[in-house]
Amino acid sequence: MPRIKILDRADMNAEQGRVYDAAKQGSGIVGGPYYAYIRLPKLFAAAQNMRDSMAGGPLSPREQQIVNMTVARHWGARYPGSRRPGVRCLSAFRRRSSTQSMRGRRRT
Repeated sequence: MPRIKILDRADMNAEQGRVYDAAKQGSGIVGGPYYAYIRLPKLFAAAQNMRDSMAGGPLSPREQQIVNMTVARHWGARYPGSRRPGVRCLSAFRRRSSTQSMRGRRRT
């Protein structure tokens, strides 16, 4: 059972409906945290805009996924993809980075 009631499209006011419809036509993503954000249409729209801005940035899709996994791991998120090979790749990346940074340091 969700912590908050999920609003059906029919139960949304005009402003909520406007941003919901725009997101549905754009990215199509209106679930997850957006169920809560829809209660504050300005927040919902800002989160959608931030998502679009980040996706249009200089990072490759693989780099974006590494960022997503790093943030999820940092916050202790339990997510379905946590057993995916990419997570093992991230762990290997961390080990390599850690090993490489240690090589440049002198022991005291």
